[in-house]
Amino acid sequence: MKKHVKTSKIAALLTAALFLSIAVTGCGPKESSMDFKAADGSYMITADSSWADKIDEIDQAETILYIYNPVMEKYIMVMRYAKADYGFASLDAYNGQVLPALLSAFNADTANSDKITVSGFNALQTKTVLDYEGHKFVCWIYSVETDTDYLTMMGYTLSDREDKYGEEIVKVMNSLKAQ
Repeated sequence: MKKHVKTSKIAALLTAALFLSIAVTGCGPKESSMDFKAADGSYMITADSSWADKIDEIDQAETILYIYNPVMEKYIMVMRYAKADYGFASLDAYNGQVLPALLSAFNADTANSDKITVSGFNALQTKTVLDYEGHKFVCWIYSVETDTDYLTMMGYTLSDREDKYGEEIVKVMNSLKAQ
């Protein structure tokens, strides 16, 4: 009986020490990285394993990637438009056509686009606040020009969660790679 009590106390002390070290150091289980790929393998983005693939819930031919974290309400989608199918002369022309349509569709604030590079591709990044079904979302919209396609990437979360998830959403969007 004494041996069982002694073993239980040691186990309890070890458990308490483990929880204390996690609390003090801020360490906990680390999420592993996952690659989310378009069905045809043409593009991928990398996120931690808390994200899930949601592409089956989208009935839109242009949407090739759609991932989300349903608990934290973080979302990223990628839409592809083949350059050969559209007559855009440049990334600016593509963005000038697509961005106003998106902003209008979601009652979003007008926003300026900044030039950035995503994995070596020229891109335009726009950050805006949009209204969808009475909810305010912060949304990052990228127009990306690859060798063969124009991509529109949208990353969004509830506006009151921007401080918590905005940096992660942008990081995942910036992980875009052509295969």
